[in-house]
This record gives sequence, structure tokens and C-alpha cells, in this order.
Amino acid sequence: MPLILGVVAGVGVILGMRLQQTLGTDSMVEVIKPTPETSIKEALNHIKSKFYGDLDYIKFSDKVLSDMVEELDDYSHYFPAAKDADYNRYIKGLYEGIGIEYAAFQDTVYITSVIPDSPADQYSIERGDVLLRIDDIDIYDINLDSVRFLISQDVGDSIDISIYHHQDDKIGVYRIVVDNVSVPLVKSYVFGNKPDVAYIRISRFYKGVFRDFMDELDHFQRDSIDIKDLIIDLRGNLGGVVDETIKLLNQFFKDKDLTLLSTINNVDDTQIYKSNGRNFLDIDRIVVVIDERSASASEILAAVLQDYDRAVIMGANSFGKGVIQQNYSLSNNGSLNLTVGAYILPSGRKINKVLTDTLFYTLRNRRLLKDGKGVNPDRMVERCSKSQFQHRRKALNKLVENKLWSQQSLLEYIDKQSWDESSQDSCSRAKWSDLRWNMMDIILAGRSEIYPKDLDLVLQAAYEVIVSDEYETLLENK
Repeated sequence: MPLILGVVAGVGVILGMRLQQTLGTDSMVEVIKPTPETSIKEALNHIKSKFYGDLDYIKFSDKVLSDMVEELDDYSHYFPAAKDADYNRYIKGLYEGIGIEYAAFQDTVYITSVIPDSPADQYSIERGDVLLRIDDIDIYDINLDSVRFLISQDVGDSIDISIYHHQDDKIGVYRIVVDNVSVPLVKSYVFGNKPDVAYIRISRFYKGVFRDFMDELDHFQRDSIDIKDLIIDLRGNLGGVVDETIKLLNQFFKDKDLTLLSTINNVDDTQIYKSNGRNFLDIDRIVVVIDERSASASEILAAVLQDYDRAVIMGANSFGKGVIQQNYSLSNNGSLNLTVGAYILPSGRKINKVLTDTLFYTLRNRRLLKDGKGVNPDRMVERCSKSQFQHRRKALNKLVENKLWSQQSLLEYIDKQSWDESSQDSCSRAKWSDLRWNMMDIILAGRSEIYPKDLDLVLQAAYEVIVSDEYETLLENK
């Protein structure tokens, strides 16, 4: 019996070893090996059941989710339930309010814009009017952040505001109901000295921007203005919905089935956007102006036009966000805005990566594209590196002190201001140019034309390129 038991034990050991070799990584030991997911779940269970102390578990889980997602990349975010609705309104270009934009100079809050079709647009409120009271609170007794809070109520709430009207020297009191307000996405002018050139600024690529863009050009056509060339200003445009960008790009290409953009995800699946050949615009020259705050969809518009030598890109290097993001709803009513892929341009380059070992060329003129993250302009326009905020504030305060808020007197004041190029450096000149454009942007409400002298220095350079032979030179293969 001892001999039999020994033989059986030996056979069992041998069979066990062979079984272990056969199973390999699929052995029972491997199956129950701890994973990061199980460790996280175990820790949360211990905290929830054993932690000695007060714990707001919802707030705690929001913090955990936020920190976890922030570790992924610079673009993925977790939105708790309280902010998810704000995010959805943001991507639709909506906010809750009464539809006025304002600026504070010294101790006075001035109306700088009334958004068309907003609740405030139903009343006789004009640019340059002064905001005196909100409900029963005197504006002079509060700061600007308090003004923002007081007029940012929920949809359906009523706000009583008192307005001083400069035009007729009267005070109006209005009860305005808060509603969802659509943010203006496109602003356009033609040049009075050359009406076949239009300036269009796109602030965001929210849903509806393509419609607004086409409406602006259609407005000129209805006024018998035939637009041939276009300056598109994308400075400060943080992006938005890429589908809107594709719709817009289609208007600049007559050819069908051109690859406008490709996407790639984490399993190397791709999607290709092609031109449809159905464009309604007959635009010749295009200059696109970008800066370091131009990101995502605005970079795609500039980069695709650059890849096909369809436009001259001017300004400063763009931000460099060429990734796809998808929003996923969670069971706690929050949402996860996750990076799920990247965009590939027609030339093969990616906006969000620096590929130093690869050369990329434009597709028609075979121009070498500068390497680097973001979109590199065909012509850099240097800006003053010093802070301009304080200079603008002082200059604007001076305008207010001199009571120059009537449009005519303000125009006259601006036209009288000049710089002595022999005594002031380029930084001072740039500051005044930016200030002038900032003020012109305020007082040009209701007007449809501008002049090159009205523009800031970057736009002046863009205008000079689009009306000269330099446009063709910049697009040539050098």
C-alpha cells in the first residue's frame, strides 16, 4: 500500500506539472490575478464601508472621476451632473441670459452689444447705453462679477434693469425674461474702398455656423455686392463641431471626391471626409488669419486650405489640438468628454503631433510644410510680446472720461489719434492699432463696410496680401 500511494502521488505531480505547462498563461492562478480595476473597486468599497468620518460620496466620486480622466490627456474631461447641461448648451452655442454684452470702465457698466433675437433685443437698448440697476441693486455698489451673477438667472426668471440712454438722455426701466440666447458666430464687413473683398470673423464652430456664414455672404449678394476675395479671421476660435467645418470647406472646392479630412481611432479604424462638388460660392483668393488660440475645428479649416494651396495662412502658429472628442452620458447624469481619435490632414500630417522625421508637402504646388505642432502660417505676422491689457484699459477709460460714446464723436476721436513712427516702437504702434480695431468693432454696429485703416496690424497685413501679387508668391513652390 505505501508503494502504491507513492506511485500515485508521483504520477499526480507529473500530471500537474504537464497540466500547468499546457495551461500556460490561462492557468487558474493567472485568471484570479488582481487587475487595476479590481483594486480600484476594492478601495472604493473599503472607503464606503469602513471610512471613519463624514463623506459626501457623490462629491467624492466626482473628484475621483475628474482626476482619473485628467490623467489621460490635455483634452478629456469629466463633467459632473451640474455642469453637463452647461456643456451641452456650450456646444450648441447657447447660454442662459437676456442677450446683452457689457464692459466696465472705471465705475460705469456700458452696453457693448445687444444680441439679435435675444430677449433684450425687444427693447430700446443700444450700444453705449449705461446699465444703472439690476432689480433693486445699484450697479455703482457692486463689482463686475456681481453683475454677471445677477443677470445669469434661470430660463423663465424675470430681471428688472434700468438703462440710461445716451441718445435721448433718458432712463428706461425694462422687465426682461431670461431665455436661451444664441451666441453670434459670424461677423462680416466689406471694404468701402474695395467692395469685392470681404472680411468674415468666425468666433466658434458651433452648430449652425455654416448657415450663418452663408447668410452673411447672401446678405452682400442681396445688396448687389459681388464678393471675389475673402479674409477669414479665426483668431481666438477654440473650435467646435467638425461637421460644420466640413460643410464650410466644401464651399471652397469645386472638385468632387477630394479628401478633405481623415480620422483614426484606437483600433485603427478610419473615416474619410470627401468634397461633394456642390459649392455655391465663387471665391477666388482666401487669406485665413490664425493665432495661438485657434484650435481644433478652426485649425482644420486653415490646415486643409493650406494643404491644397487654396489659401494663404497668416498670423501666428495655432494651438495644436487635432484630436476627436466624444461625449458619453453616465448613470449619475454626468458625462465623459473623451478623446477617441485623431484627425489626419490631406497631406498626411497631424495637427497635434510633431513628426520631425517626416516631410510633408502641399498637394498642388508641392510647397514644403513647416514641421511643428499646430498649423504654421505661410507668413508669420509678429505681434508685440508685452501685455496689452493695461494699455487698452487706460485708453478706453480716457474715451469714457471724454464722453465719446456717441458713434460720430468716437470716430472723429479715433481718426485724430496717430503714432509717430520715428519716436514710438512697433509695440506701441501695435497696441494702438489693436485698440482702434477694438473700438471700431464696437461702433460699427449696423454698418457693413470698413476701411484698411480701421483694422489691427495683422488684418492690415492680410489685406495687403490679398490685394497684391504677394498672394501668388506665397503660394508658389520655393
